[in-house]
Amino acid sequence: MNRINTPDTRRIYLQAKRKVKQICREKKRIYWETQLQIIENHIINKDIRNFYQEIKKNKTLGQRTNFYRSKGETLIGDIHGKLNRWVKYFRELLNPESGANEGLVMDFKLC
Repeated sequence: MNRINTPDTRRIYLQAKRKVKQICREKKRIYWETQLQIIENHIINKDIRNFYQEIKKNKTLGQRTNFYRSKGETLIGDIHGKLNRWVKYFRELLNPESGANEGLVMDFKLC
């Protein structure tokens, strides 16, 4: 007798589900990177009207998108770029080369 819900069919289903989820995540990431590139090109070309139209078009209710600016004022949208920007920020903050940030660095003792 053929059973639909066997361990083998369940395993095959879960593998296919994981693969589809991975493909969808990758496609979504590529889509948002291209949208970010389009928006950034509008800023570079000083095309403010189209910039705001793209922002409005890509605005989703309840979902917050975080874009960071690098030192060169370019937008960073991918996760690796954001993490690298945070690393650079904290290195600059915690390892001041000039006397400007020395007041921000405090000595902490571990109890």
